[in-house]
Amino acid sequence: MAAAFGVGIWIGANAVNMDTGLFRVGILCGAVLCLISALTGKRLVLGCAFLFLFVGALYANRTVSVQLPPGGKYQVTGTVKGESLRREEDGRIRAVLRDVELRNAQGTGHHVPSAWWTYYPAMDAPLPVDGQQVQMQSTLYHPSPAMNPYGFDFRLYLLQKGIPVGLSGARNLKFVPTHPAVATDGWLCLRNTLNGLLDQAMGMDSALPKGLLFGDTSSIEEQTSRSFRDAGIAHVLSVSGLHIGILAMALVFIMRWLNLSPRVQFGVLLVVLLLYCRLLEFAAPVVRASILTFVLFGARLLHERSDPLTSLSFAFLMILAFRPLDLFHVGFQLSFLAVAGIFLLGSRLQHNAEAWLQKHKAPRWVKSVAASYTITLSASLFTAPVVAGTFHRLSLIGLLFNPLACLLVGVLMTGSLVVLVMSALSLPLAQAAAQPLIWLVRLFNALTGWAAAAPFATIRTAAPTAAVMVFIFVCLFMLTRYTRYRGWKRFVLPGIAGLLVLVLFLVQPKDVLRYTQFSVGAGDAAIVEDGKHSYIIDTGPDGTEIAAYLLSTGRRADALFITHLHADHAGGLAHLLDEGIPLDALYISPLAAQAPAEDPMGQQIARAVYGGTAVHVLAAGDHVQIGRMGVEVLWPHTNRTHSAMEENDRSLALLLTLDDLRLFTAGDLTADYEVYAASPTHVFKAGHHGSAGSNSQALLSAVSPQIALLSASGAQEERATGFIRDLKERQIKLLSTATGGAIRLSVHPGGVVTEQYLMGGFR
Repeated sequence: MAAAFGVGIWIGANAVNMDTGLFRVGILCGAVLCLISALTGKRLVLGCAFLFLFVGALYANRTVSVQLPPGGKYQVTGTVKGESLRREEDGRIRAVLRDVELRNAQGTGHHVPSAWWTYYPAMDAPLPVDGQQVQMQSTLYHPSPAMNPYGFDFRLYLLQKGIPVGLSGARNLKFVPTHPAVATDGWLCLRNTLNGLLDQAMGMDSALPKGLLFGDTSSIEEQTSRSFRDAGIAHVLSVSGLHIGILAMALVFIMRWLNLSPRVQFGVLLVVLLLYCRLLEFAAPVVRASILTFVLFGARLLHERSDPLTSLSFAFLMILAFRPLDLFHVGFQLSFLAVAGIFLLGSRLQHNAEAWLQKHKAPRWVKSVAASYTITLSASLFTAPVVAGTFHRLSLIGLLFNPLACLLVGVLMTGSLVVLVMSALSLPLAQAAAQPLIWLVRLFNALTGWAAAAPFATIRTAAPTAAVMVFIFVCLFMLTRYTRYRGWKRFVLPGIAGLLVLVLFLVQPKDVLRYTQFSVGAGDAAIVEDGKHSYIIDTGPDGTEIAAYLLSTGRRADALFITHLHADHAGGLAHLLDEGIPLDALYISPLAAQAPAEDPMGQQIARAVYGGTAVHVLAAGDHVQIGRMGVEVLWPHTNRTHSAMEENDRSLALLLTLDDLRLFTAGDLTADYEVYAASPTHVFKAGHHGSAGSNSQALLSAVSPQIALLSASGAQEERATGFIRDLKERQIKLLSTATGGAIRLSVHPGGVVTEQYLMGGFR
């Protein structure tokens, strides 16, 4: 039933435009099957599975297919919910509004339960406080789904939080009251108070305990977070199953010491978990972990016999019944896969290890250590496919370090709770008692740093395909005690799955040549794939889309061409370097080569050089041939540029030749200079995001393309109406990232195949 319900949710959430009549018919058929099975005394398994499949599909479809007010400008009234955040790079404030009332210019009103709000405040403006009422003029937009392959699904991210729309900007902003003393949410005030007590008792070393107890990681340094990730224990920084389990075990231990009855223990555990969920604002990971922990502990407390897999399935159904879209959250997947691995494989590994150690008369402490490592290994094996697909790295050192880390987390959480209780009684006493805890925090951070720095601590891996994941899970399942197959039969299913993976691998084209223009909002980023080689043309403002694609496909950057150093074209270089993506060669303009050392982009170029990247300066007349891609530089001419020119007008203008396909890209050149770089082409990538100051009639006549690509945000596309009109008059096909997502041009001997990601994905 749980498996069928999960599959149904996956189908329904991905069938946004499908008629729900099919789902309703399926529910009716499932109900009839259940009735027939009940009347004939047959098992209800098939009927229940069929029923839950279509119930899940209809439920998820109704969850994602919400009716939204049309996008546009509105007069907005709402109330700030929870804590607001300010982004360090540009000061942008992000907040959530609840009970939002909208009224457009025609006086039509709408109501939405909550909205995601971002705006750029005045200098040193205070953050919005929970409970403040907001009045303003803002622009409502519908959050976009994933616009790129392996991209971030912003729409799904907000729907998982129960937020259907976004608001951008804040004209004529008014807060009521103007300067509130504290948040109106008492639970938020309580959490802030508890965090403050830890700060007073432990000083600068309170960051980790606050993260472990309350999920507040804002004080944890970036380098520390990176060390936890590389050491394979990043999961301890997010309050989830481990943390709830530790709290539950500590609570049960105390109640048993007090000799409370099982039913009282059951009730106390329920109340405490509910209060803890409320304290952490019913955050999805906390709720999931609490339900799972309550189901698993509840049966033991009441001394009821239960099958672990059945209990896990019941928790799975309970969580998705309230939050169906959690199925797509990586935290949900990792939590259940880890527990499933422990139940399915851990018990078998532990039994085999104990038998072997008993035979060799190993001491008791060795058996305890072996039991810890079998649990870690089984959980890691079941979560490895999702970890590889999401984070593109597997931690080898984590297999060794995780049991010790979990032990330290248990000690730190218990000690932090003791310090909190003592802080309420006497702060000096709490500070004295916190000293050993401070030493333990520093030891934990040091051990994590050493583990992260160990040789081969992590390995990079591409995202496994669906077929590979099926193969891995089939192999793992065949090792468990839940299969009846023995001997040679145990290898039949893995063999069939492996053969399928091999066939799918062999039928994939290896000699692919294609150009992909990514949707990066108000920016530019593209990749040319030539077999196993990848050549990047600009990185976009932050590089996340390019990096996600390279990491997910297991590619390196053989070459990166940066047209000019404006952030919307080159800002992502820093992210590529941060992710450690190998970059063989960097091609830049003469102006970029002269960037001063104190300039942010100049610093990133220096980082690339320090990392072993070869830097080449290009000017008009240069020609680069890399594999099947030829690059002819058409601008800038070194004798036609001067220091007073705008940086846009010194952009690299490139003519790419992909076999027989010619593609012209001009960076952000304006109409004053773009005609000097014009060359006849098949595909024209619009300059300066379709700006009216570029893409002149003279340029279109000289280039005479059959297809035009527009890399722009929705607002930029609105400002490119003149360019779009000119294309229609000339009967030039337009492909825009703002409306269709990423654009792919696949070069074949018979021509070019064009695809857009939002129009059915990429084949």
